[in-house]
Amino acid sequence: MTALSTTAQLDAPLAAVWAVVGQPRRLGEWVANHRGFTGEGPAELVVGDAFVEQIGVFGVDAELRWTVREVLPARRVALTAQGPMGITLRTSYELVEAPEGGLPTSFTLSMDAAGMLLVALGTLVRKEFASVQRESLAMLRRVVEGA
Repeated sequence: MTALSTTAQLDAPLAAVWAVVGQPRRLGEWVANHRGFTGEGPAELVVGDAFVEQIGVFGVDAELRWTVREVLPARRVALTAQGPMGITLRTSYELVEAPEGGLPTSFTLSMDAAGMLLVALGTLVRKEFASVQRESLAMLRRVVEGA
Protein backbone atom coordinates (compact mmCIF):
# COMPACT_ATOMS: atom_id res chain seq x y z
CA MET A 1 0.00 0.00 0.00
CA THR A 2 1.26 3.44 -0.91
CA ALA A 3 -0.20 6.49 0.83
CA LEU A 4 0.63 10.15 0.62
CA SER A 5 -1.07 13.26 1.93
CA THR A 6 -0.25 16.91 1.18
CA THR A 7 -1.75 20.07 2.63
CA ALA A 8 -1.76 23.54 1.11
CA GLN A 9 -2.86 26.86 2.56
CA LEU A 10 -4.91 28.66 -0.10
CA ASP A 11 -5.50 32.41 -0.02
CA ALA A 12 -9.13 32.00 -1.02
CA PRO A 13 -12.36 31.63 0.95
CA LEU A 14 -13.61 28.11 1.60
CA ALA A 15 -16.62 28.69 -0.67
CA ALA A 16 -14.34 29.58 -3.60
CA VAL A 17 -12.24 26.45 -3.10
CA TRP A 18 -15.34 24.24 -2.79
CA ALA A 19 -16.78 25.79 -5.96
CA VAL A 20 -13.85 24.20 -7.80
CA VAL A 21 -13.13 20.93 -5.97
CA GLY A 22 -16.78 20.11 -5.31
CA GLN A 23 -17.63 20.15 -9.02
CA PRO A 24 -16.45 17.01 -10.84
CA ARG A 25 -16.60 18.69 -14.24
CA ARG A 26 -13.87 21.07 -13.05
CA LEU A 27 -11.34 18.28 -12.37
CA GLY A 28 -9.37 19.23 -15.46
CA GLU A 29 -8.75 22.67 -13.97
CA TRP A 30 -6.93 21.36 -10.92
CA VAL A 31 -6.10 17.64 -11.14
CA ALA A 32 -2.79 17.31 -12.95
CA ASN A 33 -3.31 13.82 -14.37
CA HIS A 34 -7.01 14.15 -15.30
CA ARG A 35 -7.55 13.55 -19.03
CA GLY A 36 -11.36 13.43 -19.15
CA PHE A 37 -14.31 11.14 -18.51
CA THR A 38 -15.58 8.10 -20.34
CA GLY A 39 -19.09 9.15 -21.21
CA GLU A 40 -20.53 12.17 -19.51
CA GLY A 41 -18.80 13.10 -16.29
CA PRO A 42 -20.89 13.52 -13.15
CA ALA A 43 -22.60 16.86 -12.63
CA GLU A 44 -22.16 16.56 -8.87
CA LEU A 45 -20.67 14.26 -6.26
CA VAL A 46 -23.35 12.03 -4.74
CA VAL A 47 -22.57 9.20 -2.31
CA GLY A 48 -22.91 5.85 -4.10
CA ASP A 49 -22.61 7.29 -7.61
CA ALA A 50 -19.94 5.95 -9.95
CA PHE A 51 -18.09 7.40 -12.93
CA VAL A 52 -15.17 6.52 -15.18
CA GLU A 53 -12.20 8.86 -15.46
CA GLN A 54 -9.29 8.81 -17.89
CA ILE A 55 -5.97 9.70 -16.28
CA GLY A 56 -2.33 9.85 -17.28
CA VAL A 57 0.08 7.97 -15.04
CA PHE A 58 3.72 7.11 -15.76
CA GLY A 59 3.20 8.61 -19.21
CA VAL A 60 0.40 6.16 -20.05
CA ASP A 61 -3.35 6.72 -20.20
CA ALA A 62 -5.41 4.58 -17.83
CA GLU A 63 -9.05 4.24 -16.88
CA LEU A 64 -10.30 4.45 -13.30
CA ARG A 65 -13.79 3.41 -12.17
CA TRP A 66 -14.57 5.71 -9.24
CA THR A 67 -17.27 5.35 -6.58
CA VAL A 68 -18.17 8.31 -4.37
CA ARG A 69 -17.94 7.16 -0.73
CA GLU A 70 -18.41 10.35 1.25
CA VAL A 71 -19.45 13.94 0.59
CA LEU A 72 -19.61 16.53 3.32
CA PRO A 73 -20.22 19.71 1.32
CA ALA A 74 -17.45 22.27 1.70
CA ARG A 75 -15.64 19.92 4.09
CA ARG A 76 -14.65 16.47 2.75
CA VAL A 77 -14.90 14.17 -0.28
CA ALA A 78 -13.77 10.53 -0.34
CA LEU A 79 -13.70 8.26 -3.38
CA THR A 80 -12.43 4.79 -4.24
CA ALA A 81 -11.45 3.49 -7.66
CA GLN A 82 -10.64 0.28 -9.42
CA GLY A 83 -7.84 0.61 -11.94
CA PRO A 84 -5.95 -1.59 -14.34
CA MET A 85 -4.20 -4.75 -13.15
CA GLY A 86 -6.18 -5.01 -9.91
CA ILE A 87 -5.09 -1.66 -8.52
CA THR A 88 -7.37 -0.06 -5.93
CA LEU A 89 -7.11 3.67 -5.28
CA ARG A 90 -8.54 5.84 -2.55
CA THR A 91 -8.44 9.59 -2.67
CA SER A 92 -9.89 12.23 -0.44
CA TYR A 93 -9.75 15.93 -0.01
CA GLU A 94 -10.54 17.94 3.04
CA LEU A 95 -11.12 21.65 3.46
CA VAL A 96 -10.73 23.55 6.72
CA GLU A 97 -11.87 27.14 6.96
CA ALA A 98 -9.75 29.66 8.81
CA PRO A 99 -11.18 30.97 12.09
CA GLU A 100 -14.07 33.37 11.61
CA GLY A 101 -14.28 32.55 7.91
CA GLY A 102 -11.03 34.30 7.06
CA LEU A 103 -8.07 33.17 5.01
CA PRO A 104 -6.35 30.90 4.33
CA THR A 105 -8.40 27.80 3.58
CA SER A 106 -6.50 24.62 4.38
CA PHE A 107 -6.82 21.96 1.66
CA THR A 108 -5.51 18.42 2.14
CA LEU A 109 -5.24 16.00 -0.77
CA SER A 110 -4.70 12.35 0.20
CA MET A 111 -4.04 9.42 -2.11
CA ASP A 112 -3.64 5.75 -1.30
CA ALA A 113 -3.13 2.79 -3.65
CA ALA A 114 -3.03 -0.97 -3.18
CA GLY A 115 -2.43 -3.93 -5.46
CA MET A 116 0.23 -6.50 -6.24
CA LEU A 117 1.83 -4.37 -8.97
CA LEU A 118 2.22 -1.50 -6.52
CA VAL A 119 4.15 -3.63 -4.05
CA ALA A 120 6.90 -3.99 -6.66
CA LEU A 121 6.68 -0.36 -7.76
CA GLY A 122 6.16 1.25 -4.33
CA THR A 123 8.90 3.88 -4.55
CA LEU A 124 7.99 4.86 -8.10
CA VAL A 125 4.30 5.08 -7.25
CA ARG A 126 5.06 7.25 -4.24
CA LYS A 127 7.11 9.61 -6.43
CA GLU A 128 4.28 9.72 -9.00
CA PHE A 129 1.72 10.48 -6.25
CA ALA A 130 3.94 13.25 -4.89
CA SER A 131 4.35 14.76 -8.36
CA VAL A 132 0.61 14.64 -9.09
CA GLN A 133 -0.17 16.17 -5.69
CA ARG A 134 2.35 19.00 -6.11
CA GLU A 135 1.13 19.82 -9.61
CA SER A 136 -2.54 19.54 -8.65
CA LEU A 137 -2.20 21.82 -5.64
CA ALA A 138 -0.28 24.37 -7.73
CA MET A 139 -3.05 24.24 -10.35
CA LEU A 140 -5.74 24.60 -7.67
CA ARG A 141 -3.88 27.56 -6.17
CA ARG A 142 -3.83 29.31 -9.58
CA VAL A 143 -7.56 28.70 -10.10
CA VAL A 144 -8.85 29.76 -6.68
CA GLU A 145 -6.39 32.56 -5.99
CA GLY A 146 -6.64 33.98 -9.49
CA ALA A 147 -2.86 33.92 -9.89
